[in-house]
Amino acid sequence: MLWQTLTGAAARWPQGVAVRVGDDELRYGALAEQAGRVAGWLVDAGVRPGDRVALVLDRSAAAVVAIYGVLLAGAAYVPLDPVAPVPRNAVILQDAGARVVITAGRWGRRLAPLLQAAPVDRLLVLGPRPRRWPGLDADWEATLGPAVAPVRGGPEDLAVLLYTSGSTGSPKGVALSHRAVRAFVDWSVETFGIGPGDRVSGVSPLHFDLSTLEIFGALAGGATAVIAPAGASAFPATLAAFWQHQRITVWYSVPGALVRLLQADLAACDFSALRVVLFAGEVFPTAPLARLMDALPQARFANLYGPTETNVCTWYEVPAPPSQELPIGTAASGARLRIVAGELWVAGPSLLTGYHGDPVRTAACLVEENGERWYRTGDRVLWGDDGQLRFLGRADTMLKVQGFRVQPEEVEAALASHAQVREALVVPFVDDEGAKRLEARVVSAAVPEELVAHCRALLPAYMVPARVVLVDALPRTDRGKLVRSAGAHPRTDGT
Repeated sequence: MLWQTLTGAAARWPQGVAVRVGDDELRYGALAEQAGRVAGWLVDAGVRPGDRVALVLDRSAAAVVAIYGVLLAGAAYVPLDPVAPVPRNAVILQDAGARVVITAGRWGRRLAPLLQAAPVDRLLVLGPRPRRWPGLDADWEATLGPAVAPVRGGPEDLAVLLYTSGSTGSPKGVALSHRAVRAFVDWSVETFGIGPGDRVSGVSPLHFDLSTLEIFGALAGGATAVIAPAGASAFPATLAAFWQHQRITVWYSVPGALVRLLQADLAACDFSALRVVLFAGEVFPTAPLARLMDALPQARFANLYGPTETNVCTWYEVPAPPSQELPIGTAASGARLRIVAGELWVAGPSLLTGYHGDPVRTAACLVEENGERWYRTGDRVLWGDDGQLRFLGRADTMLKVQGFRVQPEEVEAALASHAQVREALVVPFVDDEGAKRLEARVVSAAVPEELVAHCRALLPAYMVPARVVLVDALPRTDRGKLVRSAGAHPRTDGT
């Protein structure tokens, strides 16, 4: 079970540092005690095995306490993006069927409209009570009772629901069991030798599957999960100073954060503690990766691949600064791989249980053969002559932006909800820094700025189009189907 990554480490290293935020430390014994108290509150609140508990928390020590508290209570956690628009979070909260929310005092003002749109039964606030609170009925950490023993369950029990972009216009919940998450965690700890003395970090939000290594991988190995400052990945000097001051040894993030790091004066920094750099979520451009490897010659670099539904299912250790695009490698996390009609199929312990509340979508993506479940990734791949798997592209319209999956249909649905939009098409483009962004081509009388603001009110930041182009018409086939690869007809009125 996932909670055993904490209880096992607390038994062996009670005074070891489990979580570090700035200069503040939370030791294993104290973390286990606090998480057990949260579990006790959840059980008293009527949470039962299999229930879903929503977390409105950013990356913090409180989030680690909450996650383990939920798991110790036999429930599953549903991380919400605290800064995502209320309508999107309300859809997720209702779809998950979460009747209990755990948050921190700083999110009270954002939480109030969410709970008005999607009411819940109970609310727990971790940390001190703020001087200003919006009047929501809540229980406070200071009133928690004693810790309780873990609620026993099985490895196939639901551990987490991670919501990703959906092609139907609404986010979909990927249900992951304890077994699924532990398959990746245990593989990572063994493969990269994570243990006491390591300091594991990253910048992935809780609702992104990369966060599972930073939390569960660090604790499974008896290491320290070091929480990076908010927004560190956007400021190269801040991230470089964080690596140096905290003596980070294992790093895991999307390539974009590492590409921006190159803007810092790396030669002036002491990164001698860093021994493993892992990246996933999108293609790492060859030239900046080679530069980073030259700047950090002592570190192992590895490209990890896998959709949320499989977590990491392949990996490739980069032996030297590359001169061509990287393969996605060979099987990881106990995965078994097949290529069927050019599409990668994955089986093994890290697979999702299914899509929450959506048996039709689950049946379409999970195929059972001879008693074994295979997940159809939708990724087109081939085996190279060197025995390494290579990614060729998608079989559908799904895009990767900042490491997040984006179904353009969800962005198009948000645009179409504007009263002055007749049609919309969302396509990718590469910006001046080599990062993938979204462009919306829209048939509308509204101005682009208005449409961007409309999207911001409905979608998380990574799904908001970086630019909006007004067009007279969208390209279609003779059967009326949108042609995503073709250009649009520009507006003739000069806008």
